[in-house]
Amino acid sequence: MVWDVSEGLIDPIDLEYNITFGISDRNPDLAVVPFGVNRPDKVWNIAKKGKYNFAGVSGGADMYTNYKFTGKTSYTIKVNNRSKKPIEITAKRLLKTYASTKVSGKKSATIQFSNIKHDTEFYIVFEGKDQDFDGYIK
Repeated sequence: MVWDVSEGLIDPIDLEYNITFGISDRNPDLAVVPFGVNRPDKVWNIAKKGKYNFAGVSGGADMYTNYKFTGKTSYTIKVNNRSKKPIEITAKRLLKTYASTKVSGKKSATIQFSNIKHDTEFYIVFEGKDQDFDGYIK
């Protein structure tokens, strides 16, 4: 698996600031979440539905996209870290990581990865303290 990461200044994305959407720090479909793991079970096919926007604010809980992604053989993830603290972004399945990077506070990162089967399903995890970010996957 090959991935490429570039970090720079925060790019404005046409999203309202300080809201959470497309991200969950707990799975609303489960009454009890074992071990605090909140992986999504719904699928977003990017080839059919297009770009998926997300934003999240958390005091320290790991956050997950509300969907697993599929449909392409290469992906671009853009994340603006609006917090002063770093966050780690990982595109993964349960036992396999496809791409991962740490984004410094007040910076933006673009992750590109390829050589993935178009029917592979993966999700994105956001880890860090005082998270405040937005972005998309396409």
